[in-house]
Amino acid sequence: DTLVEIEWGEGPAINITPANYQVQCSTSAPVLFNSSYSSSVWKLNNQVVTTDSILTAQQSGIYVLEASSGNCITYDTVELILVSPPVFDISSNDGFVICDGNAVTLESELVNGHWYYENALIDAAQSIQAEVSGWYSVRFDSICSSVDSVFITSASPNLAHITASSALH
Repeated sequence: DTLVEIEWGEGPAINITPANYQVQCSTSAPVLFNSSYSSSVWKLNNQVVTTDSILTAQQSGIYVLEASSGNCITYDTVELILVSPPVFDISSNDGFVICDGNAVTLESELVNGHWYYENALIDAAQSIQAEVSGWYSVRFDSICSSVDSVFITSASPNLAHITASSALH
């Protein structure tokens, strides 16, 4: 007769913070997930990333936390999605010089941008009319923010002065 002793119990409680699903800009500071248990193994694609209770995650993926207490092991996961900021340019078919008081049309490649003149909000549109010289910028805010700026100058056209002469040759 062999006596086998079996112990039943719950594994350690795991509390991953922030929430179990994160979408973050790829240019932001690294995401920190903290298990509430000190004996932790963090894995990404079945590869151990760290055995610390805090994970500095800088890559998209599903992270698995394995926490143990005695013979009990508990698992939890957190998914991290890193999003790249939008890349765009300001364009103008009219150029970037206002001549003789005429406006130039500035356009963004993306919709839903907020236009600024000298850092003051002027409009939320895909294009605007620039009527005075100065810095114009368009900003997009979502998970990631991006800004592009252009300097508009004004110029007076050089006018030729023609004078009449009474002498004909």
